[in-house]
Amino acid sequence: MIGYFEDYTKRKHKLICKKLTNTGCQTHFHGEIELSYILSGHHTITVANETQKLTSGDMYYCNPYELHECHSNDNGEHILFTIRPFEYAPISNLLKSSLPNFLNDKAFNKKVFLLLEEIIIKQGTINLLERQGYIGLILGNILSRYGYQSKKTDTKRKFEEILLYIDKHYREPLDRDSLANIFGYSPTYFSRLFEENFHCGLCQYINNLRYERTLSDLASSSSRKTDIILNNGFNNVQSFYRINRERKTVYNNLKEFHMFDGPISND
Repeated sequence: MIGYFEDYTKRKHKLICKKLTNTGCQTHFHGEIELSYILSGHHTITVANETQKLTSGDMYYCNPYELHECHSNDNGEHILFTIRPFEYAPISNLLKSSLPNFLNDKAFNKKVFLLLEEIIIKQGTINLLERQGYIGLILGNILSRYGYQSKKTDTKRKFEEILLYIDKHYREPLDRDSLANIFGYSPTYFSRLFEENFHCGLCQYINNLRYERTLSDLASSSSRKTDIILNNGFNNVQSFYRINRERKTVYNNLKEFHMFDGPISND
């Protein structure tokens, strides 16, 4: 599993609450809360190193910055609901600990499903205050039924800071020693912690992020490809195309989830 930081504000498909069929996503994480209710089919979900196979009536929940991956088959359908940071900020003190990732009480989950259905029906007309009320109801129901799970919140907060720093400075030269120094770790310990939490090395993660941002800019800018690639922090265009060759098949299969709408040529 190789994770990258996904910024929902930079995606063409800003999914707020939507039914999806037979979709999936590669390993990633983001600042949004993500909740999915399984409608049909079989879905293999991995969140924070735990994998479960979910069927109709199950739900999974991703706390902010949790690494996750999902794959659906059998024309499996699910509802995807995302809650942006500014939306959960007013209740962040109530979310001081992490909520569980896998919610398997199908009878109880029906309550959440009915709320999600209402949001989908009102999608075009729902106002911000009304949506905030639904968010409170959904998260309140989950907390009431499932409670908190034990996590090392101090470490989690530290890595949120690291991810946000990298996201802000990814166009600049970044290396292990300088980042470790900024955040108060020894270089060796920093490398080990990063790989344990994100399942890839720091350099690989940064290049993944640069690749994602380059795809976004290629889809929205008329500038030369070479300039776009270099402006996103790559030392040379070959580094970008190497990653693109490795992940070309994945991106062709996951157009729904990404800014990019087609394969990239090497010209």
